[in-house]
Amino acid sequence: MPEKLSYQKLEEKYRALEIEVGAYKDLYGPLPSMDKCLRDGTSLTHPYLVLDAEGRIFEANQLWLDLFLYRNTEVVGTFFADLLCPGDRELFHTEVMDPTCSRSKTSVEIRLQKKNGPLLTMLLDCRREGDVATGMILFHCIFREGDGLQGREKAAPAAADDSWRLSFDSIHDIVTIQDKNFKIIRANKAAHDFFQVDKGLLTGKYCYEIFSGMSRPCPNCPLLSTHLDKNEHSAVISHELLNKVFKVDSAVIPATDGMEETLLHVARDITEERLKEQRLYESNERFVKAFDFSPAPMVIAEIDSGIFINVNQRWLEMLGYSRDELLGKTSTEVGIWKDPEVRVHAVARFRAESSLSNYPVEFITKTGGVRSALWSAEKISLQGREFMLSLITDVTEQKRAEKKLQESEEKFSLAFNSSPDAININRFEDGLYIDINEGFTSLTGFTRADVSGKTSLDLDIWGDTADRGRLLTILKENGYCENLEARFRRKDGTVCLGLMSARLISLSGKAHIISVTRDISKIRKIEREILEQKLLFETMFNAIEDGVFLTDTKGQILLANKSTESLFGYCQEEFIGNTTEFLYPDGDQYQKLYWTKGGTSAPISDRVTVAKYRNKSGKQFPGEVFGTKLFDKNNKWIGHLVIIHDISARHEREVERERLVAAIEQTRDAIVITDRAGIVQYVNPSFESVTGYSREEVLQQNLSFLKSGEQAPSFYQKMWQTLNSGETFKGRLVNRHKDGSFFTEEVTISPIFDGDGQIINFVAVKSDITEQILLESQLQHAQKMEAVGRLTGGVAHDFNNILGVIIGYTELALQDVEPQQKVHGDLKKILAAAKRSADIVRQLLAFSRKQTVSPKLLNLNKAVKGIYDILQSLIGEQIELAWIVGSDPLMIKIDPTQIDQILANLCVNAKDAIGSGSAGKIIIETKQVVLDEQYCASHIGLYPGDFVQLSISDNGCGIEKEHLSRIFEPFYSTKNAGHGTGLGLSTVYGIVTQNNGFINVYSEPGRGTTFTVNIPLRQEAERTPAKKTSSKNRCSQGETVLLVEDDPVLLSMAQQMLERLGYIVLAAARPNEAIGLAKKCDGKIDMILTDVVMPEMTGKELISAITLLFPDVKVLFMSGYTANVIAHNGILDEGIRFIQKPYTIDDLATKVRTTLTGS
Repeated sequence: MPEKLSYQKLEEKYRALEIEVGAYKDLYGPLPSMDKCLRDGTSLTHPYLVLDAEGRIFEANQLWLDLFLYRNTEVVGTFFADLLCPGDRELFHTEVMDPTCSRSKTSVEIRLQKKNGPLLTMLLDCRREGDVATGMILFHCIFREGDGLQGREKAAPAAADDSWRLSFDSIHDIVTIQDKNFKIIRANKAAHDFFQVDKGLLTGKYCYEIFSGMSRPCPNCPLLSTHLDKNEHSAVISHELLNKVFKVDSAVIPATDGMEETLLHVARDITEERLKEQRLYESNERFVKAFDFSPAPMVIAEIDSGIFINVNQRWLEMLGYSRDELLGKTSTEVGIWKDPEVRVHAVARFRAESSLSNYPVEFITKTGGVRSALWSAEKISLQGREFMLSLITDVTEQKRAEKKLQESEEKFSLAFNSSPDAININRFEDGLYIDINEGFTSLTGFTRADVSGKTSLDLDIWGDTADRGRLLTILKENGYCENLEARFRRKDGTVCLGLMSARLISLSGKAHIISVTRDISKIRKIEREILEQKLLFETMFNAIEDGVFLTDTKGQILLANKSTESLFGYCQEEFIGNTTEFLYPDGDQYQKLYWTKGGTSAPISDRVTVAKYRNKSGKQFPGEVFGTKLFDKNNKWIGHLVIIHDISARHEREVERERLVAAIEQTRDAIVITDRAGIVQYVNPSFESVTGYSREEVLQQNLSFLKSGEQAPSFYQKMWQTLNSGETFKGRLVNRHKDGSFFTEEVTISPIFDGDGQIINFVAVKSDITEQILLESQLQHAQKMEAVGRLTGGVAHDFNNILGVIIGYTELALQDVEPQQKVHGDLKKILAAAKRSADIVRQLLAFSRKQTVSPKLLNLNKAVKGIYDILQSLIGEQIELAWIVGSDPLMIKIDPTQIDQILANLCVNAKDAIGSGSAGKIIIETKQVVLDEQYCASHIGLYPGDFVQLSISDNGCGIEKEHLSRIFEPFYSTKNAGHGTGLGLSTVYGIVTQNNGFINVYSEPGRGTTFTVNIPLRQEAERTPAKKTSSKNRCSQGETVLLVEDDPVLLSMAQQMLERLGYIVLAAARPNEAIGLAKKCDGKIDMILTDVVMPEMTGKELISAITLLFPDVKVLFMSGYTANVIAHNGILDEGIRFIQKPYTIDDLATKVRTTLTGS
């Protein structure tokens, strides 16, 4: 394998380079280095060598190399004796290298050959270090110039000095001797040459000036350390200015007679050396990687012993050992040879030929396996010794392949001769038969003797020669032909049909055809029969209207009929190969159905079930599925038959029925189905909840058990006449609950007919309207009260204006008449009657919620406490008054006078119910309540929330049932004539509703009555009322009042009242007239007194226009009722001042004064 040997030589070259530089350092790494030896007392100014125990040069200093003109790589690893004069070699071995010599130091004069130059006589001082027993020995050699006859130095000092100077200048390193200030005293020739100056021009210069151009010593120069501690130092310095790398050594030259101590500075330019070392290192790395990562196993071993020195990863992988299991051991010791003698013979040949090439061997792996290989090897030299570098080619797989090939050929021969099919080999160019098997003879009748030396044309074997032409054409194009049907003529002349496959092969470098032919005459006949049966089966299979699938044992579809396409929307090709799972929207359902319903052991009813399916469009539909296992004639399970019937229409009918049943079951109406005689066949849950009877109690019972007796028999007779005539009955029935109470139902009863039109059942739909009737009654009552309120409110407004005129002019007249005059008394009677009428009007306004009030936040308990004593006076001492105080405080927002009205009216009513002079009891109760949605739903006008409840109860005569619905109507009273106006309860009703509350009454004749008032609870804190300012003087202080009133009589009356009080009055009958007066007014308008409801615009709109002219004007509104202009439901807007019609002159004086003063 030449390429492997070339790789081997490349590796050997890298290894040799490695040895030249580092082998000995690696070998003697634990021993002292040259630097240590120099520090032991030997001056760097002398040539110096280190030798190993065998006399090889281990290390040389630069002085020695410069003296003898060698490079380091030329001498390291060579024998030092080879450089000596031949006559001195024996002396060197005897005096220096003799291991039996007991001296550790010796001196001897020797003659040493310069490279390509003369001999130099040197004095060699040698010191031995190390252990003789282990062989780890080094010789440290110092070279001094020899004196020949031992007297040269003494006889010729000048010559010695010349010799020293010559040696000093011959050193290739840059050497300078400097004083303690680092000024150069002397420099060698190499220094002058390096800096390109004439000799002597460096003297007197500072070292750091010439090297770096600096004004102070270089910070990393070893000379600094030597100057301080007098020791030798060394450093490698990269000099960026010179783009050089130096190895700098420094030492002290001791003082001598007449000379001071000096410093030695030796700088060697190692720039190229560093580059070479880097390249060498990279080369070594490449070699190591090439060795370690070689795709072929590689080994370095001793030639004779077979000790492993190094192995690569591929070798370890091939044998299965680790590196530690091999290195340092012999291959025989490890036991890798199947036959150890093979190695002996291989090594003998290697010794004779210095190499091996593809030597066949067999190795034993660590696990006992055998690997076949080809062994190639070359000699390499490491540390002066020869080793064997081996390259192994693993041919185990190749051997196995060859063995398999041999076995295959044997099998082919066996198959060729024993195959029942006809096999023949023919020459491609002419069709000459080369060989045939027994199957060929059986098919055609021709024997080997018949075909020997003949072609297929000679035998006339082709039934149609066109078949032969087709075969040759296909073989030329593709190199093979498969399943070619051809007709062949037998030896007896009969023709058979054969299926031929052929392939071109090469035998002895020529193209041949090997053909295999099978007689398919019988197969074709069977196929025709099968095809006929298949057509019959497919016709029947596709005629089935339901979807039919045949699957294998894994559920994969093998066949699907035509109906499956219309059922699922997939074509036949999309079914085949898929399981029926993709037809189910739920995979779990598929698993359950397919694997639990398909067994033949399951009953037929269990094999039919309903499942959800999904067609190609994603639409789901219900299907009835039948599944069973299929078995062959040997009772082997071969698959499933699955039949799916679309039951969407039936399912929709069932769903519709279930929906109707669910609707009937869940409807709020009671549903009852009876037979013609009224016997109950079915009732829904609502019937149970309405009547209180369970389904079990009423089934097969006649519905007459629900009759209440409230309706006459004729009513029921008419109902049955309607039903039996085939018509639907609609009406109301009053029936009896199970508990005996009555309830009212709105009922619709319809007959159910059979196919012949005969009535077979009745179905009744019944709605319980008892609560609805109650709510309707409440609503009608509320609407009636609202209508009465509107009527009374409108009447009260007009009546207030009339009363205002009567009261106003009567008061004005009284001021003009002396009290002793008879008319004065008449006027006072008129005024009193008018005021009583005004009180009645105020009560009507309170009922209609048009009374204008100013609500305040107050504590109901405090209000009751404040009026409690007055109430006791009203009802008299013979009636006991009690007060049950609930939680405190109970905050509500209401006009304080209205609370007084409620308590006074209800307590007086209670007193009247007890009777004059009778002992009785009235109880006032205050508390906080919560009304929920359920309670409010059954009471018109109520809403849920937190309320303050005020209850007034008495033990009087009570109220009859027929009067309860009318007690809150104005002027309605059950008292005797002359006892009450009939406005007390209507006033309470109006006040409560005006404040968003509601009032209820509960009464039992002969036992007493309770009125319950509920007003919304407020969470705000009670406010401290402001102190009223004193208004002793209610007359004018010269202010101007703009008076606006659309009623001329009232306008005139109000103007006279204001003028008598001392005010300047600007009177206007219309809003636009008032605006005109305001615009013409030159002075100030202090206040506007205006009606609320007027033509052209409301009083509030008028004020908006006037304030544009007089922004600071005060405003006082007046009205019989406010019509929500300045108040909502009679409750004044915040900050509005108001006087209710009719008013007296005193009322007017007070209101005007407080409006002007803001008190």
